[in-house]
Amino acid sequence: MSIQLGNLAIAAGVKAIFKAPSDGCKAILIGNASGLTCTIAMESGGVSKTLYPGVLDWFQVNPGFTGNIQINPQALLSNVSQWPASLLIFDAIGLRDPEQASQYPQQIGGGASNQGNFVGTQQAMQVYPHSHGFFSAGGTDTTTIATAPKGQSIWIAGIDLYTTQNNINANIVGIEWLISGLQSGYGGTLTWGTDQNAGTDNMPPVPIRFPGPLQGNVGGAVSLQLTIGSAGDSGAIVVGANVYYFIQ
Repeated sequence: MSIQLGNLAIAAGVKAIFKAPSDGCKAILIGNASGLTCTIAMESGGVSKTLYPGVLDWFQVNPGFTGNIQINPQALLSNVSQWPASLLIFDAIGLRDPEQASQYPQQIGGGASNQGNFVGTQQAMQVYPHSHGFFSAGGTDTTTIATAPKGQSIWIAGIDLYTTQNNINANIVGIEWLISGLQSGYGGTLTWGTDQNAGTDNMPPVPIRFPGPLQGNVGGAVSLQLTIGSAGDSGAIVVGANVYYFIQ
């Protein structure tokens, strides 16, 4: 069976190297869970090709391959920032595994079989939309994103935060956000400009992305907590969040 090797966070224009087995396998499957277009080269292995966004592809392990996979990510798409993650995922295909090069490339999350651990056991990326109205500074809202089936986890890939119906008669400080139910807690504060008068300067979606997907507790629920802060407490504001996740 295929062996999960791990994942690697990538950034546009920043070359990277991933260390993989140099023998004992017939190929490395690489899934591109980003909006970046990557040139992938198997060092001294005679294989070099482009890995496009949202694609899982086969990279043959040939004699002479050093184990170093050279990666050159470039931002060629116009919507790179809208992708919920920016990483590559690596699986090794064993010499006796049934997968063949003719089965690739494939779209990540497409539901096809015989794709290795990453895609074969992962559901497609899902979006949890949520909005909540706040009527005073310090107000807090908590909502459950999803609950994982037995033996699986919720994986959070990213969040978009935005505001609508801004009627607070004060300077808005920001949104505090916290994801609970993860194996390691994760949160922060998103701050935007001051002097936002009532009904003006609504914040368009701002992407919050992580170096890699955040894993929830096995069989557990994952929740998002939002807290609004402002310099006053009159009026109201609606905060929206799109949470990108998958189950594995």
